[in-house]
Amino acid sequence: MMRLALALAWLLAQSGWADTQRGPCDPVDGITSICGLSAPEDIEVLPDGRYLVFSQMHEGLGLSLLDTRDDSVRPLYPPGASQVEPGWGEADCAAPNPEQMLLHGIHLARRGDGRLQVLAVNHGGRESVEFFEILEPRQDLPVAIWRGCVITPEPLFFNDVVSLSDGGFLATHMFSRNAQTWGAIKALAGSETGRVYRWRPASGFEAVPGTGVRMANGIAIAPDERHFFLNAYLGSEVRKYALEGGEPLAILPISRPDNSAWDSRGRLLVASHDDSLGAIVDGLPRSDGGPVDLRFKIVAIDPDTLETETVLEREGAPMGGGTVAVDAADHVYIGSYAGDRIIKFPLTISP
Repeated sequence: MMRLALALAWLLAQSGWADTQRGPCDPVDGITSICGLSAPEDIEVLPDGRYLVFSQMHEGLGLSLLDTRDDSVRPLYPPGASQVEPGWGEADCAAPNPEQMLLHGIHLARRGDGRLQVLAVNHGGRESVEFFEILEPRQDLPVAIWRGCVITPEPLFFNDVVSLSDGGFLATHMFSRNAQTWGAIKALAGSETGRVYRWRPASGFEAVPGTGVRMANGIAIAPDERHFFLNAYLGSEVRKYALEGGEPLAILPISRPDNSAWDSRGRLLVASHDDSLGAIVDGLPRSDGGPVDLRFKIVAIDPDTLETETVLEREGAPMGGGTVAVDAADHVYIGSYAGDRIIKFPLTISP
């Protein structure tokens, strides 16, 4: 029985859990856990390859920084005292309350002027896309500054975002924020509930033609910005589009694709929830904040040939419900929509 599975999973995931370690954190089958986190849903790799930036879907945690040399974790924003220098995004968009921020999908890229930017979908205190600048390391550590935002218009409800070199972005709208349960029901029944929206600094938001899908989730932009890839979670599809095109150029069947990220070989790593709807219900965030058991895969896609390869297939300990995979420091790091950890495994093994 569907029991509103996806709607409940989403709504419960928004609440987050306390950022304390729960459950065993010992290695399992060559997989290491980095514990003490709270729903580390999306991850990006800084250009030096040493540091990872990740979001935690828990109010007030904002952006965090993971050092791959020792897997230590520290706050990136807010860093204790908010650093604010507006100027990007909408001119009249005020800085958020750091204690309310609840960040979802994120994207790191160079702006047109070469400065390093992180965009983050925010559900805490307001619906928005937040702009951060990442500065060169000071005293061996990167620094994040809030630089602006764009308020998400009613009734849009964003999941993920990618920046564009013109200062704008693409964002995935899942379903109406005011009717999330009904939106999930319609998507489960086969209706298109979401799509991609493009925001330009000069003209604001517009729907991207041809991107209507069943619950739009992750999105990835090619380095040359000629193409983007859209994950239709309940459609179980990854779609390839031309940025300035319309209908999809290709559609790949991949079970419930969540987030995507480019790996060091130029492949797109897609986190796929390869399990039944009943298992998704069982994989709802636990009341103790521990990791869930939902079976998942990490699938690598060649963006040109569209050939696929399963990089990892996992169920149970040390973590299920993987939502994103990135490679750095000769390891693959995987986050989740629930639980207290990021897991990693060496590129030299195939668990």
